[in-house]
Amino acid sequence: MTIPKGKTLRIRQNNKNITGDIPLVLEEDITLSLSSNFSPLFGGGDTKILNVIGSLAREFSQGKIAFSGQFKQLGFQVWGGTDPIAFTATLGFYMGSTDANNARIEVYAPMIKLAGLPLPEEGVAGNLIGPGPAITSALGGLLGKITENTEQRIISLEIGKILRIGSIIVKRAEPTFSNEVDEFGYPISGKIQLDINSLFTATVEMLTKRNFQKAVKSSKGSKKKGLNRELLEAFER
Repeated sequence: MTIPKGKTLRIRQNNKNITGDIPLVLEEDITLSLSSNFSPLFGGGDTKILNVIGSLAREFSQGKIAFSGQFKQLGFQVWGGTDPIAFTATLGFYMGSTDANNARIEVYAPMIKLAGLPLPEEGVAGNLIGPGPAITSALGGLLGKITENTEQRIISLEIGKILRIGSIIVKRAEPTFSNEVDEFGYPISGKIQLDINSLFTATVEMLTKRNFQKAVKSSKGSKKKGLNRELLEAFER
């Protein structure tokens, strides 16, 4: 399944767009990896003796009698499990892409925010807090018991009206900043490649569910400045 470039990707955390008003535009097509694992119903066992007997019988009977210890039904494939949805997204950021016209707001801060998604945070005494939701939070969200802590840790993703995944993890982030910078030293463009997996096993419902969030309207004035300010404050923390 391929999603064409140019589509807008939305990553939300704590019920907010993770990069505020800064759009996440796909620079390259996305190909979703959807796969399940299957294995034979029976292991087959050791059928060498039957195979030898069958071979001898065919030889002595001049082909009138032929058999082996193998049957096609033994190869019946049984579902063993399904992998999470997996794909790689390449996003582009450019100074001047919004009314802000600011390299720090439109390029540097959102890329740093996204680059931190696969990384742990430092807790007390150097203890590391892993990225993504804890299993208790994830299961709480799955069962409908959404707490404030659950919302803060769970990350959702939407790609246009094509796909929505309620919970994702980012396994790898690879940011590339341009050599060209503004007067303050911030890059005026950049790209970041994200390896994304659904948190849970892929299902048909993940592909067909149409419960999309309402888009955040691009607005001018205090509301937009507030969203961008939140992004910068999160970056500075």
